[in-house]
Amino acid sequence: MREYDAAKFRELLEKAIGTNTKQAFAEKAGMAPQQLSRYFREDYNVRPTMNTLQKIAKASGDDSLLVLLQKACGYEESVSFVRKDKPFEERAKLNAMDLKEGFKEFTKTPCVFNSIKEFISTCETLYGVETLTEIMVSNGQEYTGNAHLPAEYTCFARVKFETPMRECYTWIAFYYAETRGGLVVIFDVAFDADSLYETGAMTKKTYEENKDSSFFYVTKYKNGKSFEENMLRALFGDIGDEYVSAVVGFGFYIDDLDMETFRTFLFHHKKSFAKKPHDKVLYAKAMREDPVDVFASYSDANSIDAGYGNVIAHIMREETDFDFVYFDGELDQFENNRPCIMVPDAVDAFGVVGEDYTIENLKEVTVDYARELGIPEYGEVHVNTMHHVNCSNVFKTEGE
Repeated sequence: MREYDAAKFRELLEKAIGTNTKQAFAEKAGMAPQQLSRYFREDYNVRPTMNTLQKIAKASGDDSLLVLLQKACGYEESVSFVRKDKPFEERAKLNAMDLKEGFKEFTKTPCVFNSIKEFISTCETLYGVETLTEIMVSNGQEYTGNAHLPAEYTCFARVKFETPMRECYTWIAFYYAETRGGLVVIFDVAFDADSLYETGAMTKKTYEENKDSSFFYVTKYKNGKSFEENMLRALFGDIGDEYVSAVVGFGFYIDDLDMETFRTFLFHHKKSFAKKPHDKVLYAKAMREDPVDVFASYSDANSIDAGYGNVIAHIMREETDFDFVYFDGELDQFENNRPCIMVPDAVDAFGVVGEDYTIENLKEVTVDYARELGIPEYGEVHVNTMHHVNCSNVFKTEGE
């Protein structure tokens, strides 16, 4: 992914708005006017999501504008974007497909690199695959086949991407030659089971189970003694064989939320919530009945748990460029969890802000919602931990 050119994006956004007022354009695009206004501030550097760019382009009536917006924001048309809102199994499959298509595109002509690892890293950058956390390359062996001429050697690489609780491994076969200067000339790559077995990436048993696969990947929960497990063992002591993980993010807890305040919040954000017929019906019922009961089973495509908290998260996602989600503390494995709204991974267990965010932007986007809901504190929140301590990014809602 390329750098985000905020100045160019503002220029294109102004062109998209044209003779409309910002208020009118925001309504036409289905965006919050406050969010649209933020983009025109030079100190606001949050990269718009693809969903936002699509809304802007559609509202402008100019079909060619989307490509220009993508480029200004560092996205390529062919890029597959980080899919944090999708189930892990689906993300894993899509990322394996990204690698396959990206490498195939890159090897249409022979390419020269210092090493196989450098080649993989370059493709990862150019084709927007989720950040790979590990690249392991096997020793090369002589290639004697005819399918990938004029390759002299073959090897395989195992690459990994991960979340705090799960990890995915994908295998790739490489066909290459070496120059006298030690460079590698890569002629082709393959992901199918036959090629991987040929390079030694698969055992006989694994090959028999997957011999019809056009690409091969494995997902699993982190049950080994990884860095995360060792850290949690140091914090919580001996926890047996169960792997415990914390979901840390930025947002606020909602266990003390007053339902009349929630109803008022919903009323003020009706346009962001009540767009679909089903949601309109729920909105009308919530104005008359107990919102907790009305929204007890409410969820959408981005939901993790069900409940009225999803309504808040849905509104916040609609009105910002942040992937807010709702966690119902009662549904998680530790009894002292608290229900919360958060942007997962925006802050880690050590209070370090993720590279896609700044603490100023996170605070700015979150504080007004916390204030509207009468929530006294917002900032770093945790789910699935045994204790809620050592939170270094917690702020008072009033007095900001």
